[in-house]
Amino acid sequence: MIFLTKNFANALQREICHAQRNIKMIVFCWTIWEEKKCESLFKINEAIRYTARRGVEVKCLTGSEGLTRRARDLGIEAKCLTNFKIVHAKFFLIDDKKLFIGSHNLTKSGLESNLECSAVIDFTDVDNEANLFFDKLWKN
Repeated sequence: MIFLTKNFANALQREICHAQRNIKMIVFCWTIWEEKKCESLFKINEAIRYTARRGVEVKCLTGSEGLTRRARDLGIEAKCLTNFKIVHAKFFLIDDKKLFIGSHNLTKSGLESNLECSAVIDFTDVDNEANLFFDKLWKN
């Protein structure tokens, strides 16, 4: 399935809320602190807070120490990847089986006004390439 602009935020928020085991994220830009300016971002952040409070493991990889600290403020595990010049990926893996991947940043413009395109891929096996890729990055 392909998502353009606002449809992505609604689908991602819904899947985050339904997560049962884990959420694995790699983010380039996430303006957590601007959620009051963007309803879509607010809904996604609230879904992440809700899911983490339910005991679902939420992990985030980013390329910025500041963003890593802000992600931890949401109540999730976060690490800064320092072995890359830029972490530009936008990656959300839900329960090791549903991957949202594409160009959407977690920003007001990325979720509401830019022309963005992302896709969702459903895996039947938890030992898929996306899960193995994230876990390898997380361990390093």
